[in-house]
Amino acid sequence: MDNARLALDYIEVFIWPSVVIAVVAVLVWRFRSQLGGLIDRIRTVNIAGLAQLGASPGPQPEGRPAEGPAVSEGELKAIVEELERTYGGQIDQLQQDYSGLWQRWTTAELYLFYERIYRVIYGTQIRLLQFLQLRGAGGASTQEVWPFFQEHVAAARALPGYVPRFEVYVGYLTGPSQLVTLQPGTGRYVISAYGEGLLRYLVAFGIPMWRPY
Repeated sequence: MDNARLALDYIEVFIWPSVVIAVVAVLVWRFRSQLGGLIDRIRTVNIAGLAQLGASPGPQPEGRPAEGPAVSEGELKAIVEELERTYGGQIDQLQQDYSGLWQRWTTAELYLFYERIYRVIYGTQIRLLQFLQLRGAGGASTQEVWPFFQEHVAAARALPGYVPRFEVYVGYLTGPSQLVTLQPGTGRYVISAYGEGLLRYLVAFGIPMWRPY
């Protein structure tokens, strides 16, 4: 067991930085069953580094004793168990911290996505989203969406040189912003999860629904 204790001492000295500890311990923790199976199968490794699974050692030069593994199978398993006992709690905490950090990061990224949309979306498009939200999975036909576009056209007359087009108006909702889904076959407009999320975002942060045009 001295070899195993020595190997463990070296591990504790050289992998003390938290990130390296986390990586090593996660690998050991998650693949400990596979590692045990590999230990049972690996017998020798040649000079080229190719593992000979299940092979017996070749003949040794005359007068030179056969070289056994530096660490036995039992000692390797003991190292694995020692790593689990030593770093198992740290890994659990690291995974919890990582999950929380990932959730906060994805939420912030989604909020940034909504903020960018709010800067360019028209007020009539927001009202169209509210209308589609009320319609639910049934969505709305082109004829039902058309009045929102007409309202936009009437308000946009104050913009010199701007000529509204319906395909561009609804294309922004169904294309880059992904706020609305155009159902294939039926041609009906249905609010998407992103559209629902944008409306919740505006309500949660008290952002005005009204926008020009």
